[in-house]
Amino acid sequence: MQLTKTELATYSQFTTNITDRLIDPHILNARKYDVQPYLTADMMTAILALADDATNELATFYTDYVKEVWALSTYIRFMTEHGINITQFGVTKQSDPRGTFNQVGENERATILRMKRSDQGVAIALMTDRLKAVKFTFDSVVYIESKSIDSRVQMISPIKKKRTRPFGFRPNKNFLTE
Repeated sequence: MQLTKTELATYSQFTTNITDRLIDPHILNARKYDVQPYLTADMMTAILALADDATNELATFYTDYVKEVWALSTYIRFMTEHGINITQFGVTKQSDPRGTFNQVGENERATILRMKRSDQGVAIALMTDRLKAVKFTFDSVVYIESKSIDSRVQMISPIKKKRTRPFGFRPNKNFLTE
């Protein structure tokens, strides 16, 4: 099973009239850099080999969890770069030659990206919780657990205790590195 651009509209506002050459690299990179590290290469290979009409446990896991993470990651990657061109004159932004639309401003694009990153974080947490609950086992096949699964989930950051120095203490260069 491979994510397609038509499936992106299920998770985000997306139009299918965008050419494949503009979206396909983001689908590939989202799989490679954002999804596969949680699943391991073997599980991702098994998911890609599934038939579209498969109904086994791995196909259900893909449909219920992986597809959403993959789609949100693709959308975030796409939104970050879409409308920006690299030319001999530098990084440029397209303008409508007929003047029928305006580009979304930086603040609006940043708001959309923040919202989708939040959604992505929740979807990743749900996916990793499911992986741990089934102990990386689908259809009696045990996949080796990804070593990066716990280090990549960043839903809550620990609060670091603020270091205080005693009255009259003058720090030397080693104080900050201790």
